[in-house]
Amino acid sequence: MALKIKIIDVNASNLNDHPGVICFINPKNETYKLKIDWLKYQYINGLKIKFLYIEGEKSPKGFIEYVPGEYC
Repeated sequence: MALKIKIIDVNASNLNDHPGVICFINPKNETYKLKIDWLKYQYINGLKIKFLYIEGEKSPKGFIEYVPGEYC
């Protein structure tokens, strides 16, 4: 039986739908909003985040995050 997978592009418009992108920061922590704001700014510089989901699972099983070389 083959696993059904889905790759999601996480961007500024669906960031709140994928809390795992915040790397385990508690939403009540003051740094949570700072991280959200930082991510939104980095999307301007070409930040790409992709999550790998397996059908039936709530949390992602893998992800990749990358930017163009000049912004590394």
